[in-house]
Amino acid sequence: MNMRLAPSHVVIEFAGRGEERLEDVGAGVRLAYDADRKIVAVDVPSAPWVEVIGARGGADREYLAGAALRYDEEVDALIIDVARGAYRDSEELLPGLIVDLDAEERVIGLEFLGASTFFSGDAMTEIRRYAIPSTSGAGNGGRGSS
Repeated sequence: MNMRLAPSHVVIEFAGRGEERLEDVGAGVRLAYDADRKIVAVDVPSAPWVEVIGARGGADREYLAGAALRYDEEVDALIIDVARGAYRDSEELLPGLIVDLDAEERVIGLEFLGASTFFSGDAMTEIRRYAIPSTSGAGNGGRGSS
């Protein structure tokens, strides 16, 4: 897994890039797919207001600057927090892909419900390796109610 923090966006690469195609799914979020239409990378808009989230959890984990990944194995939900901010609303971009927005409609998080249907087996291995385990369940990244 690789993460790049740029002035205007955060790119998270989950698995080998190989053959892919890029799709804008709304709210400035772009997904890169492999030949099997499984997500290999997520490109999320950001701005200077993105805060680097410090390391949490066990010493055996590596933490990626600019975002925090949480995975709830029980409900198969991946939550990506790309910025700290006051949650205002959520928008479903695709069935099972929800974007969380702040009051200025900036992306502060993504939720993949049924994550294993979005990502390849290799990507899910990386997600389980790098994500902070979560037992909070899915829904607005724990920020609000729908």
